[in-house]
Amino acid sequence: MRALEKIREIAGILRINSILNAEKQAQEIVSHVLKIDRIKLFTENPILDENHIETIDSFVSRRIKREPLEYILGECDFYNIKIKVGQGVLIPRPETEIIVEEFKKKHPFYQRIKVLFLIFALVLVVLLYQ
Repeated sequence: MRALEKIREIAGILRINSILNAEKQAQEIVSHVLKIDRIKLFTENPILDENHIETIDSFVSRRIKREPLEYILGECDFYNIKIKVGQGVLIPRPETEIIVEEFKKKHPFYQRIKVLFLIFALVLVVLLYQ
């Protein structure tokens, strides 16, 4: 089976189960399992082996049970960076990126704030692990 065929199959399953953005989520699942970006799915349309299909199917089963896709994939994108997530970790919301953009517009000194935040984060990590 080819990747694009599997994406169509997954998108149908997700739609039937009322999962929003079914096509995009299907693409994300397949690209994650194949370890390629979504563009390559369309330009190369790779063949899936049995291990790929098994992993993809288990991810889809978890997703239709309403487990967040980010937990299934173990990561999420936030402000152009990949963040590892899992059970018990809050998933950044897309709206938070809007807050960051608005903050940057209103506070041109945000570079200094980044440094202060980094220092605070390092101190926090040291305190948590002592």
